[in-house]
Amino acid sequence: MQTKQNVNSVSDIASVKQWLSQLPTLDPEQNVSRIHASIQEYNVADMDVTDRLALLDCYREPISLLVADLQKHRVGLMLPLPQAALKTADLLRQLYQEYALGYWTAIRDTVPKRGAIETDSARALLIQSCHGAILSLSQTLRCSYESYRTPPAGVWKQLHQVFRLALTHEIEADEFEADTGEPVSIYNEYKRTLLLGLSDPYQLPFRAVNLVFDRLQQWSTQAQLRFATDKQSSSGCLFIVDAKSDRPALPCLASTRIQDLERDLILDTSSLVNALHCQLKSITTETMSDSGTEVTDFEHVETLKALITHWRVHPIRRLQRSSSHTEYSVILGITNICRELLDEKESVESTVSLSDSRDVLRG
Repeated sequence: MQTKQNVNSVSDIASVKQWLSQLPTLDPEQNVSRIHASIQEYNVADMDVTDRLALLDCYREPISLLVADLQKHRVGLMLPLPQAALKTADLLRQLYQEYALGYWTAIRDTVPKRGAIETDSARALLIQSCHGAILSLSQTLRCSYESYRTPPAGVWKQLHQVFRLALTHEIEADEFEADTGEPVSIYNEYKRTLLLGLSDPYQLPFRAVNLVFDRLQQWSTQAQLRFATDKQSSSGCLFIVDAKSDRPALPCLASTRIQDLERDLILDTSSLVNALHCQLKSITTETMSDSGTEVTDFEHVETLKALITHWRVHPIRRLQRSSSHTEYSVILGITNICRELLDEKESVESTVSLSDSRDVLRG
């Protein structure tokens, strides 16, 4: 077992930056493994929260550039994904999981065992830690969906825990700089990831996962997240988020029973669905909007239709299924089928009952 060891923060930060700048650019897969091993080493080291976050921040830009390069040239080239691409995708998932673990360790060391955070400096550290954790976990899920892999066990549950922690300390609306350089809040990044999980990502067109994930940075602001109540609206477009579950969310219908009002959240996608529906309508009438979220070519239009379907009202079965004992006849052969359609009953011997046809087909 690897033991914890003290880290000289100043020297280690400088050495990490220098080491990252000297990584060979022509060996990206090995660089993923090297960075993963380096982060893993620091995750078990004993250090101050400020130093840990500073070290983790050193890896942020190199990881972002490395992942973008691998996605472009290794993972999303063809279907089915070759073994080399699947291996690369697995390496990226493991890297983001380890990266998220570093931020989770920082959260654990920042949050007091009892009571609220008392100082502004501790609050700032918790905001940075929660942002890093939720961004890393969302990237873990994106890599899974992009490579048609099942998300690692516990990732969704940990994502829910980070957001609930942010709610408890009232930092969910505080913004922090994302990998794109734009300020994002924990609240919107959490909704973004929930919507990705609810988009039925395995059924999206090839390479559409990244497109949807990028667009969701803007689209997620139009979805609303609130605490559950005894009676939910029957208007639809509602999903229930269970903080103790290891899944994104489930459809919340009028008949859905809320298990825990203090724990469960409701994701309302009605405004988002209406906005996307208007956008789709404008595309079909060739009047493009200027919202910055236009979808133009055929594949993207089909993706937009799929998203509206997955995020909108879910159908409810109102009629109960009943068993039927009606007798059926099976007609074998195209000639006999044509005669039957023409009301020609000359070949009665070739028309058999359902029970008899089973014997014929078995024979």
